[in-house]
Amino acid sequence: MKARELITHSLPYIKPKDTGWQAIEMMVEFKVLHLPLIDHGRYITLISEDDIYNLGLEDKTFEQTRLEIFRPLVYENQNIFDIFNVLRNTKVSVLPVLGKDEIFIGSVLINNLIFRVIEYFGLAQEGAVLMLRVKYIDYSITIIGNIIEANNAKIVSFFTVPEDETYQKIIIKVNTPDVLSLLETFERYDYEVESVLFDDQKYQDVYKERWDALMKYLDI
Repeated sequence: MKARELITHSLPYIKPKDTGWQAIEMMVEFKVLHLPLIDHGRYITLISEDDIYNLGLEDKTFEQTRLEIFRPLVYENQNIFDIFNVLRNTKVSVLPVLGKDEIFIGSVLINNLIFRVIEYFGLAQEGAVLMLRVKYIDYSITIIGNIIEANNAKIVSFFTVPEDETYQKIIIKVNTPDVLSLLETFERYDYEVESVLFDDQKYQDVYKERWDALMKYLDI
């Protein structure tokens, strides 16, 4: 999934002649804390609500003010993992996307991105989500795949998140909630299973709690 596919096209941007109050009204309407300042198609900087209040810009236009440059961005052909990498370092609510010749083409709204991730990785499908903690030297996608298929399950989605220089998280969505034998097999292969999420009514609260924990782990 490329950045250009994740753009929320209804999201506005700030123009140099806008005042701070106009920018705040847009932020309130779209429930965001940031919006990009765009001048003739060029991305200048990302403005936050705090910037407006701290600099006293409420009644001033942005072209009247010297602004500090803060330009988190991704390019249209970068993928969803590139977006997460930027978000981990910036904690922004809106991420501008640039196209050919550095022209601004829109922004990714982070709240919408979460729902797209759920859809993209099949997290809303029936089944279970497993989070493994594995040493890099022990990581083998072939072995993990064989374990899952040997227990009559299929991989719906699979991705990794670095933890430190030794360990990484492996997050796997499988197509069945019946994963007891699968967990036992992982233990026999010395794969540490940190958590399991089940798609069942009685586990809805757990699902939400674990998803929130994942987002916190990713610092988003």
